[in-house]
Amino acid sequence: MGQIIDFSQLNLLSSTLHKNKKRIVLATGVYDLLHPGHQLFLQKAKRLGDILFVGLESDARVKQLKGPGRPVEDLQTRLQKVTKHTVADYVFSLPTTFDKPRVREALITTIKPNFLAVSDHTPFQKQKQVILKKYGGTMQIVAKQIPGFSTTAQISSKQRIPLLDKGEEISKIALGSKD
Repeated sequence: MGQIIDFSQLNLLSSTLHKNKKRIVLATGVYDLLHPGHQLFLQKAKRLGDILFVGLESDARVKQLKGPGRPVEDLQTRLQKVTKHTVADYVFSLPTTFDKPRVREALITTIKPNFLAVSDHTPFQKQKQVILKKYGGTMQIVAKQIPGFSTTAQISSKQRIPLLDKGEEISKIALGSKD
């Protein structure tokens, strides 16, 4: 199980991890109504390195990105679920101003991830690649959007993909295992 940290802790924590030769992976997103698609994405991201940082969009940003009625779950609930039900090592809230290029750059240059894990539909990929190149980081597309596993699709169809409380069972579902 991961740990929720404050944004202000990122600099010291990531510096310490880099000094200890740990490969850091950064992933960001909404993670509203956590589902197996989120699970799979974070599992693949974690495989890129030793430590996985996951930044979650603020409630205000989610509303801006996704529209009225979103997020379904507030930030504290989303932070708790990602911490408890994923392979994330450190989970934190992104600033409300994360839509600003300078804020995205500040996050990336603070953590200096070896890998920035993104999906095929992640916005601002070119900008992020430029920032990563400054210190040798790499952007890696770890997953394509999986049909039927989007939160928006769940809400639209009024069908919810149940979140299991056991991480092992979630992993099997997300990875398609029949065991």
